[in-house]
Amino acid sequence: MAETVRCGACGAEITLDDPILLAECVCGAEVRSTRHPASDGTDSTEIDLYKVLGVERGASADEIRDAYRRRARETHPDVGGDPTEFQTVQSAYETLSDPARRRAYDRTGRTRDRRRGPSGLVPDVVGSAPLDASRALLGAGYVPRIMLRPVPGSSRLANRVIGQRPGPGAALAPGEQVAIVIAVAEAGALWARVRELTRDFAQGVIDGFSAATSRSGRAHRVELGTGDTSRDRGRTVGAVAGSVTVGAVRTAGCLVRTVVWLAVTAAITVGSFVLGLFRPALGIAVFVIAIVVVTVLVTRGYRLQSQRWRSGDWV
Repeated sequence: MAETVRCGACGAEITLDDPILLAECVCGAEVRSTRHPASDGTDSTEIDLYKVLGVERGASADEIRDAYRRRARETHPDVGGDPTEFQTVQSAYETLSDPARRRAYDRTGRTRDRRRGPSGLVPDVVGSAPLDASRALLGAGYVPRIMLRPVPGSSRLANRVIGQRPGPGAALAPGEQVAIVIAVAEAGALWARVRELTRDFAQGVIDGFSAATSRSGRAHRVELGTGDTSRDRGRTVGAVAGSVTVGAVRTAGCLVRTVVWLAVTAAITVGSFVLGLFRPALGIAVFVIAIVVVTVLVTRGYRLQSQRWRSGDWV
C-alpha cells in the first residue's frame, strides 16, 4: 500500500510504495515513512520488564526468579499461554537476572541496542548498512531475505536499507523471514561514459580496418587522422592494423611468386642441361627460349599485380 509523506525540509510530497520506508527528496533530505516509528534513543516498542514479571524495581534476585517461574507457568504455550508473551517474559528474566544487564536497563530504560527490539518484535533496520541489518535480524532470531532496489549512483541511500516487511515493531515468531530492501547504486555517469568511449573506439577500429583493407579506390590510402574523439583514434588504430595486414599479404604474395619463379627456372636449367648432354645446340636453345618466356610471364604478372594493388585489389 502506497503512502504519501511530506518532506520536512522543502514540503514536497513523496510517495512510498510498500515496503519502502525511507526515500530521498529532490532537495536531498531523507524522508521516513510514518507507518512505523523511527528508532531513536527511546524505543517506542520498549516495555517495562519489571511490570512483565510483576515485581517492583527494587526486587531482589530471589524475588525476580520466583516471579519469572510464576509468569512462565502462566504464559507457557503448553498450558494455553501466548507464545509472544512467553518470549517477552523470558527476555525480561534474561535481562533482570543478569546484574550488569539489569544495571544498564535501569540506567537507559532499554534492554539492548535500539535496533534490536524486544523478543518477538521485528527490529528496526531501516537506514542501516546491509551487513548491520542482517546481523540485527539474525540476532533477534529472524531470517533476512534480501531485495534490491536501484537508485542513482549519487544518492545518499545507496548501500543502505530503505525498507522492510514486516515493518519495525511487528509481532513475528522467531525463525520467520523478514524482507529488507537494499538500495543499490546504478552505474554512474563516469562508468556510462567509459562504456560509450569504449564502444566508439571499437567501432572506429572496425571502420579503419575495413577502409584500409577495402578493395575500393580508397583501399590503402587511408589517412591517419588526428581527431580528438575516441572513434577517430580507433579509426587510426584500425587503419594502421589494416595497412600492416595488407602489406603482410602483399609481401607473402611476392615471396610465393618469387619461389615459384626460382623453382621453374631451376627446372628449366636442369632440363636444358640434360638435353644438352645429347644435343648441346638444342639444349642451349631450349634454355634461352624458356628463360625468355618465364621472364616475360613473371614481368607481366608483376605489372598486372601492381595495377590491381593501385586499384585496391590487394589479394
